[in-house]
Amino acid sequence: MIEVHQTPEEIALLPARICQNHQIPFENINEINEGGHTTFRVDDTCIIKIFTMRASLEYSMRKESQILRSLAQHTDVPVPTVRATGTVDGLNYFVLSIVPGEKLHVVIARLSEKERHELLFDVGRVLRQFHDHRPSLEECPDFDDIDGTSSGWLQMLERRKISVTKFLLESECKWASSFEDFADRTLGTMDSKLVLVHGDMQSAHTIVAREETGWRVSGIIDVPKVSMGMPEYDLCLLPDCIGWKHASLMSIILEAYGLRSAIDEPFAITMLLNLILLRPKYAASSLDSVIAEGIAVGDYAGLANNLYILDTQRVSWHSPFHAPPFDKSSCLPAVASAKVGGLPTRPPKL
Repeated sequence: MIEVHQTPEEIALLPARICQNHQIPFENINEINEGGHTTFRVDDTCIIKIFTMRASLEYSMRKESQILRSLAQHTDVPVPTVRATGTVDGLNYFVLSIVPGEKLHVVIARLSEKERHELLFDVGRVLRQFHDHRPSLEECPDFDDIDGTSSGWLQMLERRKISVTKFLLESECKWASSFEDFADRTLGTMDSKLVLVHGDMQSAHTIVAREETGWRVSGIIDVPKVSMGMPEYDLCLLPDCIGWKHASLMSIILEAYGLRSAIDEPFAITMLLNLILLRPKYAASSLDSVIAEGIAVGDYAGLANNLYILDTQRVSWHSPFHAPPFDKSSCLPAVASAKVGGLPTRPPKL
């Protein structure tokens, strides 16, 4: 842990110095606290992140700025522009452009059906591009798992399994005692080629705005957790981006993503495990009873079919807790699949 010698009052003075160093004009600077770093909004001009806690966050800062630049240079994924990076009084920082727009789950509630379809189609298109991108070590030297295998990813999930199991037991969740066995069985069968995952696909990190052609994704933000991982790690959280009450519209996202056929049971179970590992509090409350029906009796396949409806004709969700059918191979550009074919270029007709 790095000791931060500056007081909050002293840190609050740093953004003005950073702006002066980079010749960024400003009138108002407002602080926004975000976990391991302190964030400041400079008028409607830029965001300044100052990392004040620990060395691992300095590494995350470098990796985040490198991957944002790589995405901006090689893809159409809308991400904030990295305007500057540096160190001030021993603290690392970087300056990002402000992404115009609003959070996806806020906007979607007030859109027409046609607008929702067009916007969610764009969400799927953008996420697929994000997953398909392969940054190089030359442009992202701090991205040390670019060429990694699933072993490192599985080790991370194993660590999360331990902490989540402890949480579920302490919460007296009715299926806590069965979860560890469920997780061990699922992790033991996982072996997938990795894609570039955001790592925290929550609603606050998907920004949308109205353009001349309609509503579109204007920014994917906050990517310090980006890594090479399994696509279901992001996909299982998509309902959080659009709001769970709109989960029936997931089919539009997944069609744009390039999914064509039904998900198999092992993959459905993998999606379920990722959801529990990422959102244990949600799983132990909102999903408690429905998960208990399967996990408590060891009927993992039955539980997957209960939560993740398999529809061979069309990808569709039948309740807020039903996950999308998913063709695993379609996420991997290196694996050709005649079943997948080219990605759709426009949303389906209503």
